[in-house]
Amino acid sequence: MSNNNPFNLQPDVTEDVTISNGKLNFIFRPNNSALLKLTLNSKNFRSWFKEPYIKVQTAEGDHRIQYLPPKIHNSVYIDLSWIRANRTELTLESIGATFASEAQMLYFAFNDPIEMGTTLVIAPHPDDGELCCTSFYRPNTYLVTLSAGEKVKELKKQYYTNMDNSIEQASLRKGILRAYNSVTTPMLGDIRQDRMVNLGYFDATLAEMNKSRDQVIKTNHSHSISTFRKFNPQPNFAELTADPENKYSNLIADLTSVIKTVNPDRIVVTNPYLDTHLDHMAAGQMLLELLDLIPNNVRYVYLYSIHIKREKPIFFGPALNQVGMPYIPTARIPETCRLKYRSFDLSEEQQKVKTIMANMMFDTYKFKDHRYQKCPYTDYINSPKIGKAYYFQRFVKQNEVFLVIER
Repeated sequence: MSNNNPFNLQPDVTEDVTISNGKLNFIFRPNNSALLKLTLNSKNFRSWFKEPYIKVQTAEGDHRIQYLPPKIHNSVYIDLSWIRANRTELTLESIGATFASEAQMLYFAFNDPIEMGTTLVIAPHPDDGELCCTSFYRPNTYLVTLSAGEKVKELKKQYYTNMDNSIEQASLRKGILRAYNSVTTPMLGDIRQDRMVNLGYFDATLAEMNKSRDQVIKTNHSHSISTFRKFNPQPNFAELTADPENKYSNLIADLTSVIKTVNPDRIVVTNPYLDTHLDHMAAGQMLLELLDLIPNNVRYVYLYSIHIKREKPIFFGPALNQVGMPYIPTARIPETCRLKYRSFDLSEEQQKVKTIMANMMFDTYKFKDHRYQKCPYTDYINSPKIGKAYYFQRFVKQNEVFLVIER
């Protein structure tokens, strides 16, 4: 099996395995996340209408399906973390793809019980946490949203088309709606209201703030950051910069105050190496740099991805199926950054709550009249439980996955 490992994954145990007649012997390792690395050759199916997949079934009849990108010949990673049988023979059935008989098992031991200690989730925008981090939504979690997410490019892309007559009005309304969402909706996921805050910095400026650290970064509106903080609980759990300008030093001061006050055991933030959204990359970069500069007790940093350029959706297939490592052929992770993998199963109830939270967030609201959802006119992605919303297809799955830095 090739040692090609574009993600610099560092498994605790690696085993070369052979798949014979679609059969594979799987050894369960308690407190491990598991990946099966396959060399795959998939057919050129149109990704929105039909996608290849692999069905994994245990001897007891339990099974899950992981959809795959079309038209590839490369390594893919199939998540097997859900299997709990001590030792079982797995049956692998592929549709629209073939895979080599030589494969590799990667086991990642996790020594971080997230129900213990304190978690800090950092979301560059309102709804980022709801899309990817609901496995961390619990009473021991703090949620900090960096921006109001107020940017409006065109008046036709408002909450209601042509409601407002200027970008100034439309962006203010959008920012207020999303800031409100960011500190209220996550309560459905058991985050306490007094543990959420929106810092109110301006959408689509984090990358420029990180690049031009001494400058105030301007936008196409004249709103005040304080306007977007008005829904934050008072007093805030951390001391924030008063009436800040939209610049790097103020954001870093606020994040420093949050980390010192919360003193988290783990931080969850967007992946600066894989996520191609400029704000998401900058948020991860700034956070990792900050942790090296200030005293802290952060033991683990969990990295999540939402946007992958030229690879949409980041997770393939319909809603409510299994996902593994995203397929990212252009992954560029520094050699010095050795990552572990962790998969969290979501119960049926958690999937339902995640769907409801996403539907309540402004930017993922499935009935916004300006948004033409990128869904096919077939029953392919339609779910009797959650319907045909594009964001639901991409992110409401049976599990959530993270790359982990152990510090």
